[in-house]
Amino acid sequence: MAAIVIFIIKHQNTMPAITRNISIFILLLLLQGNLWAQDSYWSIPPAPKRCTVIIPSNVLLNFPTSDTYQIGFFVFTNNALVNVGSTTYSSQDIRIELGYDPLGVSGYKENQRLITLIRNTSNQKLVYGVEFIYQNDQNKYILDGSVTVLGIRYATWWQAIDPVLCQSIGEYEIKIPYGLKPALNFGSAIRNHQNEDGKYFIDLDEMAGGWNYELSITSPYIKYLQNVYTFNLRFFPIEELNTDYELCPGSSLTLPATIAIPGYPQQLTRTPIYNSSLTLKAAGEYYYSYSFPYSPTQICTTIDTLKVTYKENCTNTDYPELINPLTGQEVLFTKTEKIRVYDAAMNKVSELSSPCVWKGTDQEGNMLAPGLYFIIHEDGTTHDITLMY
Repeated sequence: MAAIVIFIIKHQNTMPAITRNISIFILLLLLQGNLWAQDSYWSIPPAPKRCTVIIPSNVLLNFPTSDTYQIGFFVFTNNALVNVGSTTYSSQDIRIELGYDPLGVSGYKENQRLITLIRNTSNQKLVYGVEFIYQNDQNKYILDGSVTVLGIRYATWWQAIDPVLCQSIGEYEIKIPYGLKPALNFGSAIRNHQNEDGKYFIDLDEMAGGWNYELSITSPYIKYLQNVYTFNLRFFPIEELNTDYELCPGSSLTLPATIAIPGYPQQLTRTPIYNSSLTLKAAGEYYYSYSFPYSPTQICTTIDTLKVTYKENCTNTDYPELINPLTGQEVLFTKTEKIRVYDAAMNKVSELSSPCVWKGTDQEGNMLAPGLYFIIHEDGTTHDITLMY
């Protein structure tokens, strides 16, 4: 609180005595309600212990120093963080019993999110916030159960913001452990929002690329690695993404591996992922990783989904007389129409909505028996196809 006292003294001589005293009194009330009350209380109130947090000995927690730390689990009530279960960390397997309170005052409510702090046992003023990674992503109070820690997701002794952000993503989550409720000063240029879980996001798609931005994080009861974070927002040619294509069945389109960006010497690189390729042959979704260099050694990347649909009223009358679907052979229908398939006894076995690909299956997608099948188009034209395996 020393910085707050200095602030009051610094401004005392700039106003008359009566106004000064009233202003200080109002400020003290505001501080008491908004900052002083937001404290962390490490003495544990009595409550039945009905959930266990397990920290195995093989989990590396990477605390800020090699000192011994106390781990505490807290509930936020009456503008304060109240400890409901803690222990001193050691290299042995750890079990921390957490208190239960259906009102969430002296313990956790069932399925309530876990808030975690640690403090240096040699200097108890050094209190940090941490958000653990739990097995099966379970980070809530399990009544009469247990949760297991796998590692650390976010901690206040790490970087809360990466030094370089790319506009290839619409929003960026600030790496603040859950439940800390810090004060963030985004300034006027940083677009941001907070979601229903209390997480803070920077809306990169609403900001200008190529600029340096500054953000400050303060808290009356948690220590951060630093208070001011500067990051550079890199331009990414996002308009080159989200492109859809149309194909006629049986045709193909090969995408370029690199894309020239007007006004930029660098090129956007497209790389297939999830077993897709640069050549599109059928309708469906295709996944690509896009990379855009902003320095000789650093790049912005993103993943995009490309959708391919069949064109309407494609013309194709060249149908095979015999196919073997087991070897991948199929029939392409390209015209927008209804098609009926009959067996040799003139039993209807399938009805298709063209454009489509027929792989010798019935209406339920089951492979048809070998033999002769008749194809009847909506305009009355017919032809036959033999299935042979």
